[in-house]
Amino acid sequence: MAPGATVTTSRPATRPPPEEVGDERGRPAEPDASEAASLLSETRQMVITVVEAPLVNRPHLESESAAPEPLLANGPAAAAVMAAGVGAAVLGAIVTAEGISASLSKALILVQPVGPLSGKTTVAVVGWLLAWAFLHWRWRDREVDFRGITWATCALVALGVLLTFPPGFDGVAELVGAGH
Repeated sequence: MAPGATVTTSRPATRPPPEEVGDERGRPAEPDASEAASLLSETRQMVITVVEAPLVNRPHLESESAAPEPLLANGPAAAAVMAAGVGAAVLGAIVTAEGISASLSKALILVQPVGPLSGKTTVAVVGWLLAWAFLHWRWRDREVDFRGITWATCALVALGVLLTFPPGFDGVAELVGAGH
């Protein structure tokens, strides 16, 4: 609460006891119309008091002369999301290309015990980082269509996943007439 602010309510400290304690089963008696109206009035007053209370720890909202804060561009966030899709698609493409070309398969062996997987993941991570850097640079001060970016990312991830499974990369190998 702001310094010096007080919250007051018109609620009485104690309530008068109800006329009836309850029925034969010990359930509380229903309030009469005047008691219900009093409760409603007290609740309204408490809500009004809370709504009209000064804002806490938000000095920029307390004065009406403060200019509204400008919205941040969503381009950098969209760049990160889209880059994830690009990275997934690059992984799918490199897995498929490695399945088609024996020479590429040998070239992708960066760590002997791991085999070509070490090169495939390295290429995918480099593709993701390059896409992120480029898209961030292009969209750094822009407001972009996030819904379109999301759909494009979903399509790229689906393509990447499809191309990492044997039916996907075997199908591409059959289309280009290659394989090892």
